[in-house]
Amino acid sequence: MKLHKLPFLFLFLCSQASAAQTYTIEIVDVVQPNTLQIMDSAKRVMQVRLAALDFPPASRQLNKNAIKRLKTLTLGKQAQLQLTPRKTALVSISGLQLNTRLLAEGLAVINTVAIRELPKTLQKTMFQSQQQARQNKLGFWSGQSVAEVQKYYAPYWAAQKIPAPLTRAPVYHPQ
Repeated sequence: MKLHKLPFLFLFLCSQASAAQTYTIEIVDVVQPNTLQIMDSAKRVMQVRLAALDFPPASRQLNKNAIKRLKTLTLGKQAQLQLTPRKTALVSISGLQLNTRLLAEGLAVINTVAIRELPKTLQKTMFQSQQQARQNKLGFWSGQSVAEVQKYYAPYWAAQKIPAPLTRAPVYHPQ
């Protein structure tokens, strides 16, 4: 009996170890504001989606700005990639956490569902970055863009019974 349990335990431990593993990759292209084309150490090219970020389609110009900024920050550079349980990516370049940087510049907004799978310290950092962009009225948080973001997310917030962050009501607070 104990021999039958051993392979399952081994597979479980291996899957847990690989979930927290960090990979060194090279960023080849920016496909969409939330999708990077990467090359791993075996020279395989694949696409990964950035974790816990949303890019509302309501503002095409801001999405173009996000792609342009991502290309400036990433193209041809070595990066560290960590996969989340949803198989989305946390990307760091020379210690700069890319997901958080996009929030701080107002080029992305937090996906209030996906962020819950991230470590609490990273959640807090991401919320602080978004709040900083909001206070400085950067990117999505400037002028007409706020109304566009509100219009895009309002049905989602209502369906999920989540208070709208644009009303300064808390959406989700990591503990």
